[in-house]
Amino acid sequence: MGLRGSAPWSLQAEQALSPALAGLAILCLFAGLTLPMIGVLREQLRQKKALAAD
Repeated sequence: MGLRGSAPWSLQAEQALSPALAGLAILCLFAGLTLPMIGVLREQLRQKKALAAD
């Protein structure tokens, strides 16, 4: 596997897609960090309701 002399896509395509891909990466990061915490908070709330019902 050697380096090729030409890029797989043009610089214009890379400059056009880069901001969109960066935004998508940030959305995925936010969702990946937020969704597990929402699950933890819901479980804690469910446990509190179960204790209050007893």
